[in-house]
Amino acid sequence: MASDALFKCHAVKGGDVVTERDTRRLFRQDQRKVLFSLAEGRCQICSAELGEDWNADHRIPWSEGGPTTIENGQAVCGPCNTSKGTGSQYADEFQARPFQREVLFQALERIQEKQRFSVVLASPGSGKTLAYQALATHLFRLGLIDYVAVFAPRIALAVQCETTWMWVDLNKQVHGMCHLFDPAKRFGRIRHKIKETPLTKWSEPGTGFVATYCSLVHNESVFMEWGGNIEGASCWSPTRRSFADQIPMTGKMAARSRELWSSSCTSMRCTRFC
Repeated sequence: MASDALFKCHAVKGGDVVTERDTRRLFRQDQRKVLFSLAEGRCQICSAELGEDWNADHRIPWSEGGPTTIENGQAVCGPCNTSKGTGSQYADEFQARPFQREVLFQALERIQEKQRFSVVLASPGSGKTLAYQALATHLFRLGLIDYVAVFAPRIALAVQCETTWMWVDLNKQVHGMCHLFDPAKRFGRIRHKIKETPLTKWSEPGTGFVATYCSLVHNESVFMEWGGNIEGASCWSPTRRSFADQIPMTGKMAARSRELWSSSCTSMRCTRFC
């Protein structure tokens, strides 16, 4: 079958032909199951048995107009997918635990389905911090978000969030869990904010902020204004979205902060992480 049948092209002024990209880049869960079954559990490039890190790959690259369909898909192992890539793969040291891998997959699946929220119930020690960092990094690399917003119950945890991800010493050396991800494209600083503006800068995509629930409640206008700016930007560019991390809360402040953040998330079309 000619590959032309797999994607559409259109002519533009001057006679150049431009491929129309599929609006959906990631394969759905049902498509992945079919691709795995068709491959009989083996890589369709090297025939190795597929492990948990297998990928649903485009035969004709998505960047070149290849659609996200079963006809244009194939199941490939991690090494083959990496070697096949043309700058789109990253040499991360991060190895996802089963829980973290499930968070990544399910959140991406829900984003494809245009669901506004993804709620993850995570126990202490499950690796939820790296889960949201890995997911935010992946979404940023895919061009689906520009900023990350994190909310914590206490100042100590907010500061910890900032410094464990990335901090710079006096010699301008970078430290933190950010080193688990390829510096070719990863999130930059996630700064602790109380009510300082701007919370994020338009000139610094790939950054974020962390604040407490108390800050959210007592400085409502600051965070709602940020949400409004993101909403306005999303009208110009659908990639201007944010990823939010939340930790369970109780009491009246919890109710109000949830109300405020839900309102912001609705306007920003965010993914919420609990």
